[in-house]
Amino acid sequence: MLTGFSACRANGSIPRQTRTDRPAKAPGHHRDEERLERLGQGQRRQDGRQPFSQQGYNAGLIVPANATGGNTAPYITATFGGYAFYSSGLAAINYTGGNSTLEGLSSSGIVTSLLDGVTIFHLGGYGTATNVLLLSPAQGYSNIGTLVLTQPLAYSSLSILAASGNGYSGTSGQGYFVLTFTNASSSSPISFNAQDWYNSNTDVATTHFGRIYPGDYSSFYTDNPSNNNPNLYQTTVNLASSGLGTQAISSITFTMPFDVNNQNEDTGIFAISGTPAVIGPGSVLKATVQVGGAITLNWDTKIGFKYQMQYKTNLTQNSWMYFGNVYTATNTTGISFDTLEPGQCRFYRVSQLP
Repeated sequence: MLTGFSACRANGSIPRQTRTDRPAKAPGHHRDEERLERLGQGQRRQDGRQPFSQQGYNAGLIVPANATGGNTAPYITATFGGYAFYSSGLAAINYTGGNSTLEGLSSSGIVTSLLDGVTIFHLGGYGTATNVLLLSPAQGYSNIGTLVLTQPLAYSSLSILAASGNGYSGTSGQGYFVLTFTNASSSSPISFNAQDWYNSNTDVATTHFGRIYPGDYSSFYTDNPSNNNPNLYQTTVNLASSGLGTQAISSITFTMPFDVNNQNEDTGIFAISGTPAVIGPGSVLKATVQVGGAITLNWDTKIGFKYQMQYKTNLTQNSWMYFGNVYTATNTTGISFDTLEPGQCRFYRVSQLP
């Protein structure tokens, strides 16, 4: 990943800019430019493992905070270990579990991992029929499921957020996944942690969020344990060290842990995050901003390699957005163009594709 560039266009006709190749500041250097420059320099530290977009979720397991009526059926399509999940803020009765208050998953759907404090997961839309990849033969789902990346990309690491209901602990709680790349090759099976969501304390990414009783009642009834249960677990795989970090991933196929005792196990893949592959040290994204908001972006390239521009309008956003077509380098300098509207800011980076 190249170092970043940020630019803002003022509400007047002259854009403000920051560049990684900026010369010494001239007299009258704008304070907003200094602020943006600090943000651009801090961008690399904030990247970490970020959520990315995929398709293939096949079930709804999370009741939203605005649910009403006491009937979970309009909000979920399956169960998980006989229960379901719910959002914090739901008007519900704290029925069992021993905790004095209601819990619930993050109302924003964003989970910052307790395991490393860096990885950010984004859960699927609450109340929809597609917020988890559920593997559950007992409920009529396959024991194998595939998530397809909306934007195939090479990643240096991947993090999986998963767990099982009616599952197992230790190595018996491990499933495996296989990466399929855009060149149609695939990886060997890679283990991931999908232990039972209760009473396992290894690789915990988030905990103590309660669960809800599925059914049609006069109110929603929840179970909120006083200890660190239930749990979702994180598996992080260093693809770069395994020689898998230079190929663009097109899909990921998961196989649930083997149900040793036929106890009707349910396994859920709740989110995936990743760190895009790094181009290499010393690469710099440069830009020229012209009157009218036109921006020309340049970076060092390798002939024959492909690149994709990305941007954020705010560095606190969870994921980067793509713009423009994939650029195939025919010389050692890449080029891309963009235009800012009055009052608009963007932070740029570029990813190398295989």
